[in-house]
Amino acid sequence: MTLFVGNFEDGVTVLGNDFKEVQERIEEAVDFKTMVGIVENYLIKKVKQAKIGAQPIDQVFQHSQWHLQTLDQMAQAAYLSSRQFERNFLPRIGVSPKFYSRLIRFNTAMKMKQNQPRLSWMHVAYQSGYYDHMHLLRDFKQFTASVPSHFEMETALIY
Repeated sequence: MTLFVGNFEDGVTVLGNDFKEVQERIEEAVDFKTMVGIVENYLIKKVKQAKIGAQPIDQVFQHSQWHLQTLDQMAQAAYLSSRQFERNFLPRIGVSPKFYSRLIRFNTAMKMKQNQPRLSWMHVAYQSGYYDHMHLLRDFKQFTASVPSHFEMETALIY
């Protein structure tokens, strides 16, 4: 996965000929949400077909708020040293544990704000596990290329 970050690759070249149908359906889709659904259905089908054996690192994802734990706590839950955990995490997930934790924490904040729009961003930041609202603002700028006051939360697709 890390080989494709920041690069454009043809879907058929990477995923095979069965992706042609997905491309055609995406071209015929009327809106972005439909496109996302088409791709999600395809990827879920592919994941179900994959035969990847369970590894100790998979135990980490069973915890509901694992992203609030330290790297050492996550490594311990996976029965690995911190270094082994980092080495195994990247090929398994595609990003580093720290970056993935940031993504999950940011997504949690976005869901909270979308579900409860009256909450202040400061309250959302603290409830989502941020040290302060400036850390949330930094992630907001990086992940959305925007600031909260200019972001259209009502129309955002948040998973």
